[in-house]
Amino acid sequence: MILTYHGDNFFRVQNGSFSLVSDPTSDRMKPNIILKTIINPEKISAFSDAGAQIIDSAGEYDISGVEIKGIQIISESTEKFAKFIFLVKNFENFRLCFLGHLSEPLSPEIIDKIGEVDILFLPVGDAPFLSVDSAVKIIKQLEPKIIIPAVLADGADKKLAKELGRELSLENKLVLKFKDLPEKGSRLVILKNEIITKPFRSEI
Repeated sequence: MILTYHGDNFFRVQNGSFSLVSDPTSDRMKPNIILKTIINPEKISAFSDAGAQIIDSAGEYDISGVEIKGIQIISESTEKFAKFIFLVKNFENFRLCFLGHLSEPLSPEIIDKIGEVDILFLPVGDAPFLSVDSAVKIIKQLEPKIIIPAVLADGADKKLAKELGRELSLENKLVLKFKDLPEKGSRLVILKNEIITKPFRSEI
């Protein structure tokens, strides 16, 4: 499995010719699955004709054997927009969790629904994303084996590493097999931005 980062909350997870992306800001890639963690009903998706299966709501999905569960974050959703987190299972045996546009700590009920996590993708920076303190709290609750933040504020990566007591591993891309997961503890990985994308524009 190959993991790459493309700015904002745009991550790509690839296994051979099959790929999944979260919150894409470019249509240059042609993934099989697109996860959208924030939805504004008044805006039309730019990816509606991309040929991918778009997951942008709560529920359970099975796409080519990949199991996806969407959970709406009610406390952060309004009449104008809705926020979701996504759990992905059976992507080369990994359990992935995408926290997308989350800005507050998760409730105990949602922590229970998430369960065990191998790889956690989360936004770290100032509002409207998770503060470093909130990110640390969630990481300690979920205890993922691999932590991959979307760093959305200057210095947030170094502060996160310090608070977690972890060394930063800076990678152009992360190539993983299930056997490569740490047996104990966790690994903090910062993925370099591989492409230049347009500036982030919140759908809020």
